[in-house]
Amino acid sequence: MTLPFLSGATGDPINSKRRVAPQAARGIPATTGFRDFRSYLGPIRINSQEIERQAVIPGGAPSANLTGKMAIEGGPLSIGDLDPANPGLVNMLANVFGRYLLTDQTTYQEWIFALDQATAADPFLTLLEDNDVLPRFRVTDLLLGGFDLQAQPGSNLAITFPFAASEFDLHGEPAQTAGSGSTLPILKRTWAGNWAEVDQDLYIRVDADNGSDADISVKVGAASAYSNQQNVIYGQWNRLQDESGARVGKIAEQVMLYWPASPTLVALDEFQVPQNRASWAQTLGVERPISSVNTTFVLDGVEIRVEGGWTVSAAWQNLNRVDDVAGRQGAFVERTGQLAVTVTPTRRLTDLTLQAAIANAQTVSIVIEAETDVEIGASGRPYRQLLICPRLTASGATYGAEAGGQNRDESLTLTAAVPESTFAYGGFNVDSHCAVILENDVAAL
Repeated sequence: MTLPFLSGATGDPINSKRRVAPQAARGIPATTGFRDFRSYLGPIRINSQEIERQAVIPGGAPSANLTGKMAIEGGPLSIGDLDPANPGLVNMLANVFGRYLLTDQTTYQEWIFALDQATAADPFLTLLEDNDVLPRFRVTDLLLGGFDLQAQPGSNLAITFPFAASEFDLHGEPAQTAGSGSTLPILKRTWAGNWAEVDQDLYIRVDADNGSDADISVKVGAASAYSNQQNVIYGQWNRLQDESGARVGKIAEQVMLYWPASPTLVALDEFQVPQNRASWAQTLGVERPISSVNTTFVLDGVEIRVEGGWTVSAAWQNLNRVDDVAGRQGAFVERTGQLAVTVTPTRRLTDLTLQAAIANAQTVSIVIEAETDVEIGASGRPYRQLLICPRLTASGATYGAEAGGQNRDESLTLTAAVPESTFAYGGFNVDSHCAVILENDVAAL
């Protein structure tokens, strides 16, 4: 039997859409604040794994493997062309650095992302994925491990973000169908009905609100009748049972429900959870992409040529997905260590500035400016990004003549560190090892 694409999908990934929202607490997906953003995609895959049997059958035929974990893999997430007005870029930079400062400059917005800034970003992101092939899904606990920003001659100014995430689900947004003004439940995990063509929506009825918990009934499909009651505790995840008392989903992937502490609920409130997430109409602002030709590379206060291009890599030392024993999706993600930032320019040998920096372990400063030809409203200022590293140490091999003596390029690695004193550039004072500054018209994450 052929299973068609679901919920209006056509199977054409060129129709892919993504949106993102800050997520305040581990394991609790964001339900509001989503922003559509342009991207160049980068895969997000569900990797269903197996566990090899520890059993021997006479004759050597293998036993069927056991069900294993189900991990979210893929990436890196590609924003594509760097666009200071892209809400996805703003949210992802906030997640990488974990701190930012937003200043309303009246005619434009100024964002500074650095480890020493005043405002703490929410620790995770929630992402909605519609690749027009799979049922649309939500990714929870999205955590970015850094970014790579690069430019080569005649190429894009492009930025990508490696990621880890803990869980996904396929259902749609819960809606209240009886009662009014009550707190919507949050659900996670998947069930077979997510892949069905017939009605497998979940219905949840509140039978009693007991203050710190509730008695509820659940059924699968509108035609079913409530006939089994269970108790759920507010402020924690609760496994759901259907109208017959059976698990909704299998034990390793049972659907779970969450209400925050002290929700607003009354008896006979009823909620419907669609088996599949509906598509959405994108709301995208005017794009403001920056070409690689609209960049400058400033070394120790002097603009230099970088004929072979450059790469800026920011990476937390460890980005891990740590699996639990229980559950196909049971896992949490974490970042540990330091945020290492390296700048790798490749340029023609025209002087000994960088060669001397390598030989003498000297420190240099780097500023990379990128801006559009378009002003931000009536501000008189272009959409702009600055990447500032006040103090970098040079390392790598000095120049050596290759066989034939025709090589003319030099390359090295510049590693960022905290400056010994405040670094001033273009009206900005930087005290961290790396700061990314955006000037745009994006007024919130």
